[in-house]
Amino acid sequence: MSQRYAQPSPFFWLWLWLAVPLLFLRDPVAGLCTPQSRIPRTRPSNIPGPWQPMSPQQSRMTTLRKAEQMIYPRVRIPTPEELRSGRPMGREQLGLLGFYWLQREMRWLAQDYLLMAEEESLGYISVSEERHLLLKLRAHFAVPQLQAHLERRLVEAPPREDAVPAAAAASRHEPTTWGAFQQAIQARLIARAESSGADWRKDLEWVLLKQVRLQKLLKLGVESAAATTRAKERAKQARQLQSVTTEQPVQRQRPKVLSKRSGGLEA
Repeated sequence: MSQRYAQPSPFFWLWLWLAVPLLFLRDPVAGLCTPQSRIPRTRPSNIPGPWQPMSPQQSRMTTLRKAEQMIYPRVRIPTPEELRSGRPMGREQLGLLGFYWLQREMRWLAQDYLLMAEEESLGYISVSEERHLLLKLRAHFAVPQLQAHLERRLVEAPPREDAVPAAAAASRHEPTTWGAFQQAIQARLIARAESSGADWRKDLEWVLLKQVRLQKLLKLGVESAAATTRAKERAKQARQLQSVTTEQPVQRQRPKVLSKRSGGLEA
């Protein structure tokens, strides 16, 4: 005798049709309110599983990157005039690939700078300890040390082949190197101050950073003042020499006249 089973009701199939898609959503409520095509997704990682939706900050950064790709060139080599300039070069001069590589390297250096300053100060620091810390920071994070780090990273972890000339030019340009390093430290200090609400400009790391650069600026200022003084002295000597030559009387020679009596020349 064959046994007959009860057929599922239509409500069971409706409940199954609604419940199964919810198992693959991280937020069922947001998934029901937002179409699947409009949920931002990240790239799949090495960990198996469904894609995770991006945070608002990641979505905003992705939008900014797409806008930058439409405005700025992807690859560009700076001109000799831009290399001689005293202003830092950015996306327009280096291209996006070279600029992103410089930002990535400076973020690591900024993290090392903040860790060293925090470990040495520990919230309180005396005048002698501050002087010792300043000397230590200058030995590790002055402009020549930053450029040496970038040149080493060009060999160890270079950007794409077409962006290597722009990255090499950025590593040799002092204003660009220091500007990127200062901007990376500023971004980390601002992110740290958002939780506490304090003024990041008064942090010890930012104050010491100005003094690290101050030595270089003072050296350049002394050299510029010495060059200006030498130029003024040369101009003063030239004016004195010109005045001496103009004050001396001009000795005119009488023309030689032919004498009829002597039959020769007479002065």
